[in-house]
Order: sequence, then C-alpha cells, then structure tokens
Amino acid sequence: MTKQSPNPKYQRQHWEKSYGSIPKGWEFVMIGSLFTERRENSSNIKEFPLYSFTIQDGVTPKTERYERSFLLKNEENEFSVVHFNDFVLNPMNLRFGAISYSKVPFPVSVSAYYNILIARPNKIDHDFMEAFLRSHPVMNLYDRIAIGSLIEKRRVHLSILEKTFVPIPSYDEQKAIGKILREWDSAIDLTERLIAEKQLRRKGLMQQLLTGKCRLPGFSGKWLDVPLRNLTTECKARNKGRLDREFVFAVTKAFGIVPMKDHVMAEDLDRYKIVSNHCFAYNPMRINIGSICMWRGGSDVLVSPDYVVFRCDEGKLDPDYFDFLRQTHRWDQYMEVAGSGGVRVRIYYEDLASFQFKIPPFGEQQKIVEVLGAATRELDLLQAKADALSEQKKGLVQHLLTGKKRLKFRGRKFDEQ
Repeated sequence: MTKQSPNPKYQRQHWEKSYGSIPKGWEFVMIGSLFTERRENSSNIKEFPLYSFTIQDGVTPKTERYERSFLLKNEENEFSVVHFNDFVLNPMNLRFGAISYSKVPFPVSVSAYYNILIARPNKIDHDFMEAFLRSHPVMNLYDRIAIGSLIEKRRVHLSILEKTFVPIPSYDEQKAIGKILREWDSAIDLTERLIAEKQLRRKGLMQQLLTGKCRLPGFSGKWLDVPLRNLTTECKARNKGRLDREFVFAVTKAFGIVPMKDHVMAEDLDRYKIVSNHCFAYNPMRINIGSICMWRGGSDVLVSPDYVVFRCDEGKLDPDYFDFLRQTHRWDQYMEVAGSGGVRVRIYYEDLASFQFKIPPFGEQQKIVEVLGAATRELDLLQAKADALSEQKKGLVQHLLTGKKRLKFRGRKFDEQ
C-alpha cells in the first residue's frame, strides 16, 4: 500500500501521471471540502426502518438475505440514520464502488459501520458525484489509500478520504452532466420496465397455451396425457474419431451450450457423445438446477460421455415446443420431486422419460411455438436495446467524468480535450 500524502501538489502530480492532465476549468479539490459527516444514530427502527446498503442497489429495503434485525440489542445509538440525498459509503468495500446517495424519500437506518455524508450546498450535483466517486480512476485511488495488512480486510478510513484530492468540474458543468446521466438512466429504466412487462405477458401466455387453458383459433382436439418416453428418443452415438477437441461443448444454465475445448484431452474424445442440431443435452447431476439446453448450431458437436442426449420424435413433439415446456411450473415441480432426498441427484434419461405432460397434436404445437417465439423475439430485441443503452451510457460516462468530452452550458462552450 502506497501511503497517501496530504500534499495536494504531490497528489495532483500522481493523478496526472496516472490519468493525464486535469481538464481546463476543473478544480483539484479535497473530498472533505465537498461533504460534512452526519453523526445521527438511533436504535428506533420503527421511526427509522432498517435498510440494507449494497454496491448494486445502494440504500435499499432489506431482503431475507440481509435480514439481521434479530441481532438488535436494547442499546441506544445502534444504527446510523440516513436522510434523503445523504451519501453512504462502506469503508471496507469502497474500493469496489460501495458509495451512493440515498434515493429513499424518508429517513432510514443502516449499519453503524457505514459513513454518512451530507453534500455541502451548491458544491456537487448528486448524480454526477455518485457516478464520479464510482468511476475507475477514483476507485483505483481508493485502493491506494486503503489501510490494512490483509488484502480482503483493507478499508478506507474517512479521515484519510477527506484529505484526498480529486479533479472535478464546476458546479454548473456537474449539473449539466448529471442531467445527461439522469436522461440515460430514464431511457434504460423505461426499457427495463418494458422488458419486465413483456416477461410477465410471455409467462402468462406460456401458462395459458402450454396447459390448454387457452386454445388457438382452429384447434379443438383433445390433448393426450403422455410420458416423454412416447415422444423422445435417447441418442447414444459416440464420436469414434469423427470430431476433434474443437467441437467439445458443455451445457451451462446461464449460457447454454458453450465450447469446452481447453478442458478436454484429445485421447478421451472417442467416448464423447454426439449432439446433432435440435437435440437436447444435459448433465444428469445439474438438470435439476436448469442446466439443459437444445443445440441450435447446425453442425454436430460433442459433449461429455456422462451427459444425456436425446431428441424429440419427428411429428410427435416439436423441439421448440419442448424447449418452452421445460420452462414451465410443471417442469419445475418434476425437478423438485426428482431432486429431493439425496445429496447428489442424478436424473438420467429413463427418469426424464417418465415425466408426463398433456401434449396437443403436432400442428397445434407448431402454432403455439409461433406465438411464443414471437413473444420471445420481442423480448430479445428489447434486451438487446437495454444492453446497447447501458454500453453507450458507460462509454459516455467514461468521457464525461474524465473531461475528455465537454458540454455546452448556458451558451458557454467548455473546451474539448
């Protein structure tokens, strides 16, 4: 750990050496000049509800994961009180971005371990400062000034943070940047709300269409209640020298079927199973947590010989229909039953084949796939839009918070760097 000198000249030289010259018109100021510390404590969680503070969500209502109210003692000054617009920082995790201001419109309690800061009037824009204090250059600065012999327990003491200098633009330019950040956040929030609404709509459609509660126009035939063994076939074909390690894949819950070539020895490949287009593959020990996927890559690939591979019988079960079916509550119920009672659960093909569903005629399956597929594609487009907005905002923030991109404000043009 490099000890931080309180000398602003030294700190400025270090900043410019690490991150470049300070933009024209920006001030190099001590963080302590921007805030005062709030030292208001209380154990009255009825008056000041107990909240959590996380890197991702800031000051946020407690969840079961973070519930610790049962530890409350009958003592005064048990928690720190946070008011609307107060900044909260976690000294232990500050170097990972654990600082933000409270958006909760009423006073709440948080752990007394956290520091609570009040912004000085007309000194900072809250949205600008939150983004700035969570930016990579400033988090690197936290790492320099953190104290502690153990890496995982290093912390940034407020007394040191207050004497640390950073470059910031004028209050007017901060407000202009903060306004842009809020506009981008609003666009991202709107898109994410649309995604949530579409997800609920898609979930409702699946519940209605995959159970037969709602029938599509033109279909009225009876659905058959049959086990999957009547509709699927296990695929046992082995590689036997056909494909090399470039084609070895694994099934993951988060990313589907992904390459695994760096983890496989070539001499093992003859025993590996072949997965053809529109076949399903899964690890018998992980299917109960969602690690099952249909291969849509066209050309054959290989998976571990311990995996189960199967296909949907042509004209009986549409593979895309089954892909939707495995995302239903009924499927989850089977997984819960199959996954109970053992330390290591293994669901092989014979176990899976006993799962029983009400299945419509093949033509109706295809029409249901069309409807659900359209809803899925709409969701995918919205998610791509949200991801693009987040990436664009990230790039813009990087430039605005370092002064590489300047803004026009009230007719005055800030020089571009």
